Amino acid sequence: MNASVTSKVSEKRHKALRQRLILQVTTVVVHIFIVKFTIPNIWWALFGLAFWVAVIIWAARSGRWVCANFCWLGGVQDWLEPLAKKRVSFNPKISQYLVLFVLVIWTPLVWLFTDTMFAEGELPIHFPLQGDDNFFVQAGHFIILTLIGFSVMLFGKRGACHYLCPFGIAVGAAKNYCLKQKPHQHHNED
Repeated sequence: MNASVTSKVSEKRHKALRQRLILQVTTVVVHIFIVKFTIPNIWWALFGLAFWVAVIIWAARSGRWVCANFCWLGGVQDWLEPLAKKRVSFNPKISQYLVLFVLVIWTPLVWLFTDTMFAEGELPIHFPLQGDDNFFVQAGHFIILTLIGFSVMLFGKRGACHYLCPFGIAVGAAKNYCLKQKPHQHHNED
């Protein structure tokens, strides 16, 4: 009887891991498609901002399961988990805030040095290796994906998430904001 229960639990776990893998692969492919086939214009930025605000609020209310199932960078780290070995340890807050700063200023800097913000007459999509894009620009996305994946060899399992990802900071801030709003709502209802 005990072996039967263990077998069923193991079977459920393998099924859940397969479903998670399929979801992660889908998320990676969708993410690559979105990044590689769009230009950084105002609509791209507004859509991205609305998407991330929604995901942050969703995660603040329901937990960070979003990281485990939908994060394309987390998925790549999970795939390379057999190579994981933690070789460094430091306070992640500094690196997380640094990455957050870079992400916040990235799009305005791109717009400052290019004319793509309000580009008129261009299609809202472009295809890789088309036009003036060089190989290094096109390969940059794949290089980042690969570096994050192999970072497990330095930071350990999901180490890039722990040391570099500012998502937890944003979710924590949203959660604190929601908690502060709840007492005010109860006072207003009285």
